[in-house]
Amino acid sequence: MNQLLLSFDTSTPRGSVALVSESVVVGEVSLDVKHRPHSDYLLRHAHFLLQESGVTLADITGLCVVNGPGSFTGLRVGLATVQGLAQSLELPVYQISSLLVLGFMYGRAPCVQYCLLDARKQELYGALLQWGANGPRVEQMFVLPPAAICEHINAHHASEPVILIGHGAEIYHELFQRECNADLYFSGSASQIPSAADAVQLLLQWPGLFPPVQVYEIQAQYVRPSDAELQQRRGRLA
Repeated sequence: MNQLLLSFDTSTPRGSVALVSESVVVGEVSLDVKHRPHSDYLLRHAHFLLQESGVTLADITGLCVVNGPGSFTGLRVGLATVQGLAQSLELPVYQISSLLVLGFMYGRAPCVQYCLLDARKQELYGALLQWGANGPRVEQMFVLPPAAICEHINAHHASEPVILIGHGAEIYHELFQRECNADLYFSGSASQIPSAADAVQLLLQWPGLFPPVQVYEIQAQYVRPSDAELQQRRGRLA
């Protein structure tokens, strides 16, 4: 049976929806939504892709969702959309980290890779990525100020080449160049923002890394506590 996967990424302001058939990207729609909620367009873009591709929701064999880290509100919208579709259509769901997608977009490298996305508040979401025979693997996932990431690089990788991947690396390009002692390489524009299509490509290339989950198992990788959670913690300590 041919696979036809509908994929969603709402982890960044540039949300995207993709339709992928047997590793061929049938179509992808993306939009910078800095001033609009993802909920305004997500299902509309999905229906547009299906209509223009001549398929229906009944033809979809699975759903893929980028589950973070990233925008708290965006992730909630994306995961809620996928939960609704999965429940109504009884489809398997595959969850994939936004940072792992970035590493896949750049590709295999013989050295350490740091995948970095803007977390705002002068911090970066990051993952230390390693490649092995079974595909890419996240060694560590964190949210830190860029200066702290430089300290980590200097402490553990000062004598080796390091690749910085993602939009977060570009935002603090000058700081990394100034503060890091390692031999740094930047990924450039090819792998700055994760996309729904690349998430599916990663899934299809390394299916063993992403077993399907049930609707109730779908969850976001926030990495950083929300403002509401921080306020609750402060309240308990008061």
